[in-house]
Amino acid sequence: MAKVYGMSIENWSGVETGRSFHFIGYIGTSPFSSDVRCLLRSLCQQMCLVLNDTSTVITDNCERLVATFRSLLQRPTPENPMVLFLNSLDQLSDQDDGRALRWLPTSLPKNVHIVVSTLPNTGGCLAVLKSKLKPESNADFYLEVSSLESSDAESILDMRLEKEKRGLTAQQRSQVLETCSKPTALYMKLACDTALRWKSFTENTHNELRLTATELIIRLFERLIIEHGEKFVRRALGYITASITGLSKSELEDILSCDDIVLADEVFKYHLPPIRRLPPLLWTRLRNDLGGYLVKVAADGHVV
Repeated sequence: MAKVYGMSIENWSGVETGRSFHFIGYIGTSPFSSDVRCLLRSLCQQMCLVLNDTSTVITDNCERLVATFRSLLQRPTPENPMVLFLNSLDQLSDQDDGRALRWLPTSLPKNVHIVVSTLPNTGGCLAVLKSKLKPESNADFYLEVSSLESSDAESILDMRLEKEKRGLTAQQRSQVLETCSKPTALYMKLACDTALRWKSFTENTHNELRLTATELIIRLFERLIIEHGEKFVRRALGYITASITGLSKSELEDILSCDDIVLADEVFKYHLPPIRRLPPLLWTRLRNDLGGYLVKVAADGHVV
């Protein structure tokens, strides 16, 4: 969906008629994005911003939000068309009939396009869409995103290496591609991240590759434990997982500083500091090694 969004912006940028407006919503990736009310409020606020609309009142009432959303969709012109991308409808909650999709219009103005995605067997959204939207040709209306081919694995690997300005030996490259016989996007992310850590003189690289994404994830945690300590890694990531909306950096450091097991294993074992607190550098090092596997979002007025 992100790729289609980027291609849409590129294609519209060459049109001389005016400026097009593109919006994308990644449902389920932030604490409140699974709530249809929050999703609609965000979309309405963004549309008002690009339309220079300061008079529209955006409330928390779901029915009024739906009405405002549909009203704003009537505003784009041929010179300023609008395209909305909504990823993972199946990640919506059932609150306010989110997955019943009553809020999604069945017809659109001429200058508005909406692209949505959903898993086929989760949440029932695909069945709802097919019952609501019955075009003459389903072939062009509903598109299945098929699995990656082995040739796609080679392209993804080459693009990652080029982006990171890195290279692999012929043997290392062969090992990665042989292991990625049935690739998925998540598997390729993990496999490429593993390969990017290798040096040209690294041996036994095949021991670091695994056949499934789950095995690669376990291997990632094993490496983090070796480098940062088992108790620290388990408890730091455990606290984040247990939190409802995520934790800020200072909150996580406060919690870890109250954890006697972490302090005894990572701090007091080496010296007794003047302040009973976890050194901030410990979490910073682990956070850097986690890279893109942790996502920063806004929640409760903080970045978590």
